[in-house]
Amino acid sequence: DGRILPPRPADLEPGRKMGDGGGGVMFIGTKGKLMCSTYGSNPRLIPETKMKEYLSLYPNNKYAMHVLGFAQTDLKRPEDGLKTLLDLIIKHPLYYPAYNHIGYTYLNLGQKEKALEAFEQFLNSDRLNPSALDSYAEVTSAMEDYDMAIAILTKAVLLEPNFAYGWRHLGDVFIQNDEPELAIRAYDRAKKSASLYGADFVVSVDKKIESLKK
Repeated sequence: DGRILPPRPADLEPGRKMGDGGGGVMFIGTKGKLMCSTYGSNPRLIPETKMKEYLSLYPNNKYAMHVLGFAQTDLKRPEDGLKTLLDLIIKHPLYYPAYNHIGYTYLNLGQKEKALEAFEQFLNSDRLNPSALDSYAEVTSAMEDYDMAIAILTKAVLLEPNFAYGWRHLGDVFIQNDEPELAIRAYDRAKKSASLYGADFVVSVDKKIESLKK
């Protein structure tokens, strides 16, 4: 956190980031290493070969399949990750967190319509979930429906006023919609809500504000 990184383990694959870019934890034990993202999410053994050995013991476990799909996309193999995640929802169609990950994978592959379908499934699990609303706004803004994205994100931050990522995302969409003054206000709210998000988050928001004020 705060740009402080531990030494990079020799068995962490080249090009693979530690944590999720916003934070994370590395557990180093006598029998191996475990890495997770911010707030302990997406725990996985490293290297991937160790993770596969572990997951092979639980081939139909929804959590294990989700972790494998995440690890594959994390290793810049989105097609493999997508295959794992689609197999997961066939076996566990009510495991909604997978739909969110599927949506982002499709979005990164440029398949916006399929991303929209996946995010709709995630949102249907809880239409008052700020994170699900944020994900849905991600694809609507990518499809250049900025008014819709702004409406969705406004609902998200009204439901959770301290949702810093939601405020930052709202600022980004205001910029896309050519509304710089509203973007600055949204970024300011993101900073005020960022106590749990780490120094890097605040720095990234400050840079956005500075670029708008030039």
